[in-house]
Amino acid sequence: MSTAPRRTVAALAPLTLGLTALALPLTAAPAHAEVVDTAPPVVTVKVPDVDGSNGWYRTHPTVKISSRDLSGIDAEASSITVSGAVERSLGVDGIGAASVVLDADGASTVSWEIHDREGNVAQGSRVLSVDTTAPIPTLNVVGGTTVARVGDQVAFTLRCDEATSGVAECVTGGDLHGGSAEGVLIDTRTPGDKTVYVRATDNAGNTATTTRTVHVVATGDRPVVTFDALAPNGSNGWYRTPASVTARATPTDAKATIDTTSIGYAGEGAMTAKGSSANILVRREGTTPVTGSTVDVLGQTGTATVTVKVDTVAPSITAPALPASVVQGTRVSVAPSCADATSGVAECVLTDGVASGLLDTAQAGTRSVKGYALDAAGNRTAFEGSYVVTPASQSGTGTGTGTGTGTGTGTGTGAVKTATVSGSAKVTGRKATLTLATVNAPAGAQVVVRDGSKVVATGVVGAGGKVKLVAKGLKRGKHKLAVTVSATATSTAATTVVKVRIR
Repeated sequence: MSTAPRRTVAALAPLTLGLTALALPLTAAPAHAEVVDTAPPVVTVKVPDVDGSNGWYRTHPTVKISSRDLSGIDAEASSITVSGAVERSLGVDGIGAASVVLDADGASTVSWEIHDREGNVAQGSRVLSVDTTAPIPTLNVVGGTTVARVGDQVAFTLRCDEATSGVAECVTGGDLHGGSAEGVLIDTRTPGDKTVYVRATDNAGNTATTTRTVHVVATGDRPVVTFDALAPNGSNGWYRTPASVTARATPTDAKATIDTTSIGYAGEGAMTAKGSSANILVRREGTTPVTGSTVDVLGQTGTATVTVKVDTVAPSITAPALPASVVQGTRVSVAPSCADATSGVAECVLTDGVASGLLDTAQAGTRSVKGYALDAAGNRTAFEGSYVVTPASQSGTGTGTGTGTGTGTGTGTGAVKTATVSGSAKVTGRKATLTLATVNAPAGAQVVVRDGSKVVATGVVGAGGKVKLVAKGLKRGKHKLAVTVSATATSTAATTVVKVRIR
């Protein structure tokens, strides 16, 4: 329903005219004159300059509306509404002003209806488009490849999406080399990092770029297999227990990472592990080649072999045939027999009770013989036995001269002679040369020199009762070397002590 314009009465000041030449009666002007407001309010809409392309705002603009009117603004009857991307209803203040921020992307229509106090109306609207969001470029390498070999075909697909102003441009570039049915191809002709990009631009002028990099590995850059340093717990590089062996794989090109690593030996299933290392326990006796192998993410392989020696079995030693008893001073030869099927015999010796392969029969009594077998891996087997030395006989036969007339023969009892030994030593380095002299000891009588319980030299009495022996391997310090000359059928045993000092 329309409303007829209302009249507004404006008060006018009286107008007085002064006449000097002519005195005429004056007619008074009307006290009031009517002014009618028939014009709608004047509405001013202020918006910032467009900062995007194609009339789009790339930031959220603030719209300011103001109005003026001769009769004044009827704020209660006036309204401002926003529809579209932004939905909002606004009132105006007493002077017809209001503002609104278009804080959502898309097209929004700002409409106004401003009333003055005389019922005049000003109406209008304005559409503003806002897009503050960048488009979305997508770049996918076919198969998800991040590492390739020289000459491999690596393709990628691309797309650009924009939900508001729409895509204006979707372009690609970088290390490209042709295309295929699967997509655009990355240049894999040379090794190194190859990067491609997709750049998207929307109609508002927003842009976004995404990239993908594929590392190209040079031909021949295969992984390398090594082994952790072996730590044999035996001798001569042998393990005396099962050996723990670890293979490690290293890529020649750091980006061609290791996929799996395996280790094994013939007759034993290989152990395979994900990653760059694998371990196995070698239990096989003897010398065993152990092979490590690896595969990287490109399917390239590498192998290496290490030799592992295991001997967990001790050698055997066969005891020498010891007599149950032996007469003091008798020469008896003895020797052990040793065997080892894996690393081989390193030592097969008799230590106590034997010197130069002869039993010690210098003193009567029960004596012991000790020895051992040692294989090349350090495994050891000990031996111990005993024998009895009986004293030499104290009786003998001989010829003598009888008394009386004539000459005859007879038998009698002869005494065993008492033997003695004495001597001195000359020290050179860690050895002592002993010069000994015996009395009543026959040539061939056995001589043994001991340093404590250890036999350090052996020999026999020579012509004239002389003996010269060399005691080796003496430690620094003072030593009392016990010299024993064995008893024989014609002489007793004899002993002496020679003192030496090794500096």
